[in-house]
Amino acid sequence: MRGIDRCITICTLILAAMLPLPAAATVVQISTGNAFLGGIGDELASGFDKLTLVGLSGTVDVIGPTVSKIADLSFQASVNCQLCTTPTLHSISFGMTINGNTQSIGLPFNLNFDPRIDRLSFFEADAHIFDLIDGTHLLVTVLAPSDLSSHYFDLETVTGELSARFQFVP
Repeated sequence: MRGIDRCITICTLILAAMLPLPAAATVVQISTGNAFLGGIGDELASGFDKLTLVGLSGTVDVIGPTVSKIADLSFQASVNCQLCTTPTLHSISFGMTINGNTQSIGLPFNLNFDPRIDRLSFFEADAHIFDLIDGTHLLVTVLAPSDLSSHYFDLETVTGELSARFQFVP
């Protein structure tokens, strides 16, 4: 082996030895509450549009940034306005409990009116830090799910999934 090749090999081994090993996964217990929001964009006292969030419970193995499903969503639209001038920015709030620590999370969304279709466009929720009993801190960010579009003349119900990113922080 030539001198320069030997130096490159030794330097590569030294740098590799200095890199931290991946941490073991930490299992956290998660429970997401249920939520319902009716009368979204309603100008006719119809009770529509309706958004339902059904929370899930279970464990998540967190190693590095980890994304996991936390709830199911359903959206049902019907005729609920004539001029459709109601403010379109809304939020649905739900509780999330991680290892016994509960916080309230708001998921913001816009209601968009199109011919025959009402569409919910979601935004990423504000990040929350959960202080766990062992002194660690878990950063949780509820991610924006895909848009939900419902044909309001058909009373169609559409479904989606809500996920969150979990990551330990200093």
